[in-house]
Amino acid sequence: MKNFIILCLIFAVALIGGKFWLEYKYTAEVDELSRSISPYARVNHGGVHIGVDGSITLDDISIIPSINNGSNVYIDSITLASDDRWLPLTLANSLKKGNFPDAISLTVDNFDFEPVAWSQQSKSSDACLLLETSFDNRSIGFQRLNTDFNLSMKAAREKVVLSFRSSDQTMRSRAKVTLNAKSLNPARLQSNPPTIDQIEIDATLDQQVAERAIDYCAKKLELSKPVYLDLIVGSSNFTRSLNVDLGKEGKAALVDFLQGGKELSIISKPNSVLKKAADFKFYKAEEYVRLLGLTAQIEGKNIELALSELGSIEEVISSDVKLKNPVENDSEPKLTAEQQRAIDLARGPQPTPEQEKPRYRDTSVREARKYLNSLIIVGRKNRKKPLKGKLIKVNGDSLVITTRQYGGNVVFTIDKSETTSIKIFR
Repeated sequence: MKNFIILCLIFAVALIGGKFWLEYKYTAEVDELSRSISPYARVNHGGVHIGVDGSITLDDISIIPSINNGSNVYIDSITLASDDRWLPLTLANSLKKGNFPDAISLTVDNFDFEPVAWSQQSKSSDACLLLETSFDNRSIGFQRLNTDFNLSMKAAREKVVLSFRSSDQTMRSRAKVTLNAKSLNPARLQSNPPTIDQIEIDATLDQQVAERAIDYCAKKLELSKPVYLDLIVGSSNFTRSLNVDLGKEGKAALVDFLQGGKELSIISKPNSVLKKAADFKFYKAEEYVRLLGLTAQIEGKNIELALSELGSIEEVISSDVKLKNPVENDSEPKLTAEQQRAIDLARGPQPTPEQEKPRYRDTSVREARKYLNSLIIVGRKNRKKPLKGKLIKVNGDSLVITTRQYGGNVVFTIDKSETTSIKIFR
């Protein structure tokens, strides 16, 4: 019995000694990394700690850039954990060989930073007129944000699930991507991207923060909050960076979401015909919902998604006309001066033809010669399906087009007499 106790004590001492040795080794490696980036930033930390569950934690990190622009970053802790208790011993070898545990996660607690990029965006002439410039953290009282987030991967026989969770003073969000495990085979990845079985995204904007953001934007544009929400946020132009119109219900759901306190959920189960993201250019926006298997909900209520190609910038008036005031003895509703001003703001400066964004434009065969290697849609006679692809050559009055079909590239030669329309993306 005495020998057994002695053996247990020796084993315990060895474990504790090994733990301290590993902590010293990892701390030294972090110090070496800190020295390598010292010309650009000063990095301080509280050392590496090994947990009894095999987790590796780096505590009390501060990153202070050499250029003093107020962008210092502070982090309470960064923790790497897995289902392998021996990860601290095997991590270096696993990284070299690309062999990871079946379950692994990275957790960052209290990532404290100044949202400089957001503040810079909000100073543009499009501030509050577009989705990406409508949320200025600094202007609504947040000089710095404190974010907690977690990245994790869990592998099963046929599926690999990547998860992300994040929360700060403004928003809570979650994303989960389910991949086909077979598609992650290194040999297969050389020729094909991973196969995505499903994508799930949930997000909730803090209601008080949302109210402050809407108040700020409405005052900045000298509009009432209802008019700002209806004719700016509810316009097609507000999300023009997506290059699609969200449809009536989609825009209404976005207005609801941006008022805070409501969970927006989006699920995508991509169609198997989408082997590459680049193939999207061969499809119309109206087909995205089907190809991506998109469904969406706001507070559990289904949203009827009806995506379409974003039209002229003139199409910025919300389809919901509840704010239009009918004039007595007049069958047509009239806009108030404030509503008309909101519409003018949403339209923004009218672009010249040279400044207009590229889109599919009607083109003659003669003009087509100038746009070789451009995307093209050719309408054909006799009720044949239009051809989408890339224009590679023009021979006299014939167009030579390459398009993806049946998993490969197919070349078509189409005479002008066989076409009903020619549209080139330009």
